Amino acid sequence: MELGFGAAYMPWVTDEAQLWLGYEFFQSLYFDLSEFDLQDHRANATFTWNSGPVQLGILGQYDFYLRGPDRFLQESVIEPWIAVFEEGLGRTELFLRERWRGFDERPFRGLRDAFNHSPGIRQFINLPGTTGYVFAGYRFDREDTINQRGDAFSYNGNEAEGGVGWTLPAGIATELSYAYRHESYDEPSDGRDDDDHRRHLLGPKAAHRPFRRTLLVPR
Repeated sequence: MELGFGAAYMPWVTDEAQLWLGYEFFQSLYFDLSEFDLQDHRANATFTWNSGPVQLGILGQYDFYLRGPDRFLQESVIEPWIAVFEEGLGRTELFLRERWRGFDERPFRGLRDAFNHSPGIRQFINLPGTTGYVFAGYRFDREDTINQRGDAFSYNGNEAEGGVGWTLPAGIATELSYAYRHESYDEPSDGRDDDDHRRHLLGPKAAHRPFRRTLLVPR
């Protein structure tokens, strides 16, 4: 079973700029395997600035995980992006995510601690005469473990995604997407390669937040 809730507050807004502050809580509960219960506390801030057809933005995020009662993982993310809105067509997004992960629990501590660098691009196309859109995107990411003994977990990742979204009456948003991901690990992994297929249905939810969507998080 999974539980979660969140809240967001906009302390500053003008015609050109917005600042969002948020908090999210997540808890997984296993009835027979309680040692795998995972709890996440996430604080985030998003700033966007608009100038004509261009939007600039940056997301900052911090996660603190517990496994049962014990400290498990800390994670920090910074993600700047630029979006260009094309009149009558849609928008193009360019983004870069920089992430740090540090584990507090063995055997992961010192082994899976890593930096991840991930640039990408998405293209959204509006469906004429509707409130719907289709999109396609690609991103690359590089996982660099901090300690040499974790080099078997360093990899290059390539991910392609596509989907369709729709805004229903009362500003209710839905989205269906599919992503294919391939990870090629460094030489110490003895030739490990992973393939992942991800299907995701989002919504319905209130479409009141900035359009920015959370990136898929690699393993």
